[in-house]
Amino acid sequence: MKWTEFVDMASLCRIKEQSQISMAAEILHNLGTLLHFNDRGLQDLVILNPQWLTKVMSSVITTKHTYARSGLLRHHTLCQIWRSVSNSF
Repeated sequence: MKWTEFVDMASLCRIKEQSQISMAAEILHNLGTLLHFNDRGLQDLVILNPQWLTKVMSSVITTKHTYARSGLLRHHTLCQIWRSVSNSF
């Protein structure tokens, strides 16, 4: 979900100050309940199910296919990888 949606959910829980929302996200991230990174480019994203990301990444890093050769993954192979991941959920 987007950070703005997370802020909306926090307000439903009567958490309205930005510093408290950020602290709640950090605590939940540290507990492994959700994923939120303050890195530029990722800060607008909150993943509510960390296991989902684990499954997605494991579909890329696997020995069941030969999409990654010599440590390189070609961009055009991603559509095949993501297709197989979406079918397994």
